[in-house]
Parts: sequence; C-alpha cells; structure tokens
Amino acid sequence: MPKLYDEGTNRDGLIVYAGEASSDYGMVIAEAPAFERARRKQTVYNVPGRNGAVIHQEDAWEDVPRNYKVWLSNNAEQDLVDVVDAFEGWLNSVKGYQRLEDNFEPDVFR
Repeated sequence: MPKLYDEGTNRDGLIVYAGEASSDYGMVIAEAPAFERARRKQTVYNVPGRNGAVIHQEDAWEDVPRNYKVWLSNNAEQDLVDVVDAFEGWLNSVKGYQRLEDNFEPDVFR
C-alpha cells in the first residue's frame, strides 16, 4: 500500500484509492476538498393535522461525495489523452465501495 506522505518523497496532494496512488498516474491533488460530514439516513413524514413532522432515523449513514481538483505533472513522453484515459480506467476498474485515503486527513479513510 502506498504511503500517503513521506518526507523523503514529499508527495503532497496524493490520494490512494483501491490500493493505488494518484501519483502513479502523474496526478497531484491541487487543494484540499471541502470538509463534509456524513448525515444519518432519515425519513420525514408529514402527517395532516399534526404540527411538525415525524422523523424516523435509521441506524445508517448517507454517502458523502468527495471531489478533488487535480493537475497533471508535465510529462512530455506521454500524450495527455492517454494519461487521462489511464487515470479514468483506474477509477472505474473496481467494483463496489473501495478504501479512499488522502493526505489532507491522513488518519481517516472513506
């Protein structure tokens, strides 16, 4: 498993998804993503004639999107389209939920 941060390599702006690092594809994360917390799943019922709503909270949490702005390192040997295709192929190559880590919150994974 790639390390999120190593002072020797100075790999700031890194994500690790499904065991592979963004740096393997020449991608660096430009800035920390927006900080969002998961919300408990709930259903709100409005009952005619009743003040307020009836709220049923489940013992589960909503998914939280994580959006990253990235930049490509300049590599004259590779075509931009090929790099983007490889990066997209990596992100779409796995099924189901996968472990996602970034070095902005190195003690947390999603």
